[in-house]
Amino acid sequence: MFKMAFQSLVSEGHSPSKLLTLLNRQFVNIIPEDDFLTVFYGVIDPAAMRLTYSNAGHPKPLLCKARGREIVELGTGGTIIGAFPGMHFEEAHEDLEPCDRLLVYTDGLTETCSDRSRFDFYGESRLKEVFRSSSYLDETTVLRRILDDVTAFHGNAQGDSVLACLGKDATCLVNFLDIRLRVGYIRSLRTLHSEGNSIEPIQSPRPARRPA
Repeated sequence: MFKMAFQSLVSEGHSPSKLLTLLNRQFVNIIPEDDFLTVFYGVIDPAAMRLTYSNAGHPKPLLCKARGREIVELGTGGTIIGAFPGMHFEEAHEDLEPCDRLLVYTDGLTETCSDRSRFDFYGESRLKEVFRSSSYLDETTVLRRILDDVTAFHGNAQGDSVLACLGKDATCLVNFLDIRLRVGYIRSLRTLHSEGNSIEPIQSPRPARRPA
């Protein structure tokens, strides 16, 4: 149901903030009281080298800038989808440069427990450091290093976590890798959304032609 509603709104060409606002309006009276959705939705303009995004309660994606390896957290947006009526979401822009890296993940990654204690979590700080230290490498190697570090921390791989690492280059090559080592390669990415424990690429709708 969510994916159908989401794809329908994407096809209508809404901005990230408007799309999340409309999603919340649709689902606030449908989702059971104890359930909710977290959603990250971003649109990349390759010509302008700009990412426009809105985040509805999802773990903050990490943008590692090639220049200085600064980590920018993409948290602008609002709260979770489906919990509160009348919510309006904000959106933000990030200018991109060649070799910037964007990491989108689910909370199954940062909440992975160590094999020593179920109260000892992998955490965002450790993820940031591994991502920063390897961000200059190719996408597959970045993901492998993160996966290896999570595995070393926990003792074995976590099947409910999904990672997506976006390498900004001329072809917008994206590598997807989940903890079960399912790898896919998708070119010409225009939009990216993350919902729950899944991360998927979506082709942006073509802009409507103006009447002559």
